[in-house]
Amino acid sequence: MNNHEFLSELWNHIDMLNIKASPTERKALSNLESCERMLINSFNENQKELFKMYDEALSELNYVCRQEAFIQGIRFATSYLLDALQ
Repeated sequence: MNNHEFLSELWNHIDMLNIKASPTERKALSNLESCERMLINSFNENQKELFKMYDEALSELNYVCRQEAFIQGIRFATSYLLDALQ
């Protein structure tokens, strides 16, 4: 298994964990959900479908960004530990 496959597998396991949000994050998420509900309720059916496609694309981008940040963090930590052990 190469490094990328290993990190992808590790990411898949970590991504499945239930991450606990801080009180600040929970408040922001609650506000976001409330605004999203109000926005969707103001849409006609075509606008709802377009928003759904936009939301899915944005979620995919967010996932890719989190995955890349995780991989970069692992690379940094590994490099740092290897340097510290030498």
